[in-house]
Amino acid sequence: MTRIKSIGILGTRGLPARYGGFETAAETIAVGLRKAGFGVIVACEEDSRRPHLLSYQGVELVYFPVKDSLRPLSEIAYDIRSLIEIGTRVDAIYMLGYGAGFFFWIARFLRKTLIVNSDGMEWKRPKFGRVSRSLLRMSERLGLTAANVIVADSKCVARYVELTYGKTPIFLPYGTPAISPPPWDPDSIMKWRPGLVDLLRPDNYYLVLARMEPDNNIDKIIQGFAQTRTTRKLLLVGPCISPSYLLRLKDLARKDDRIILAGAVYDRGIKTMLRWHCAGYLHGHMVGGTNPSLLEALSAGNVVLGTDTEFNREVIGEGLELPAFYFRPEPDSIAKTIESADPELLALREKARVWGPARIKEAYNWSDIIRGYELLFDRC
Repeated sequence: MTRIKSIGILGTRGLPARYGGFETAAETIAVGLRKAGFGVIVACEEDSRRPHLLSYQGVELVYFPVKDSLRPLSEIAYDIRSLIEIGTRVDAIYMLGYGAGFFFWIARFLRKTLIVNSDGMEWKRPKFGRVSRSLLRMSERLGLTAANVIVADSKCVARYVELTYGKTPIFLPYGTPAISPPPWDPDSIMKWRPGLVDLLRPDNYYLVLARMEPDNNIDKIIQGFAQTRTTRKLLLVGPCISPSYLLRLKDLARKDDRIILAGAVYDRGIKTMLRWHCAGYLHGHMVGGTNPSLLEALSAGNVVLGTDTEFNREVIGEGLELPAFYFRPEPDSIAKTIESADPELLALREKARVWGPARIKEAYNWSDIIRGYELLFDRC
């Protein structure tokens, strides 16, 4: 068997990461594998907001066009082109997600080792209609069947894959780095969103840092928060692709002056500062495996108020000292959870400052995870 020397990483928006925690995780894996001695090529979307680099920290970047107006069809075409053009140049293909699973036979036709990250059960996401869900489930079946190796970033996802498809995935979660406590810096906020300087103070806000989409229950979080009596703010940070959903969020937010819909921020220093100084972190994610934004919240020592899912409980850890609150994805349940947590948040945060980073060091540190990826490609 020929040893794998070069790897194509496909299925993300590209490097350097700008879109979210998933892309940040892909960036860390790509750079880590390059440092371990593998040749790495990453497929990137053409994006005027991203610098057009030929390489990033030793990783070669190849660009393909994607039209926002035609997503997700344009994303599938992007994956197909990536499979063909990058697949001819590498020994192994690491595909993150299975949106183009109908076409994974291309990798087998090219006689390449195909590793697929199952990336949660995409077909369960509320944003997809019945037809889209059916197509995604078929794509999952075809994609995971075609894979030489399946990677699951969550033990919950690994169990699902094994029970559904009879294949045993390799468990490799995402990780997140340890952080140093950042000072509160109004100048950074002024450069990002000048209007927030007088509204935000350390400890006086709840934070949501995520993509603004129905899967993450953003509208329900806003509705639930509006029912509470807390004097703290609700700061929502993240991009929103859907114009109609953004209009709904704006309509809900304007009814309560405690609610701040701040838009996206791509400066990691600002994101870390906002995480560290929030009183509590609201995590509305429903579907997926190890969610990077939840890992970042634990690393920052946040008290987490999250949806009651097996994925979130797996990451936070059952029976541990880490303080966390869980809610159903309904406004009333979210409101009751916030009301219950609000009086004791700062005391609980002192506990979370210790146990959150300890949880990351134990189970989600990048050095161990990258070593796992090295072993994976060495053994394929």
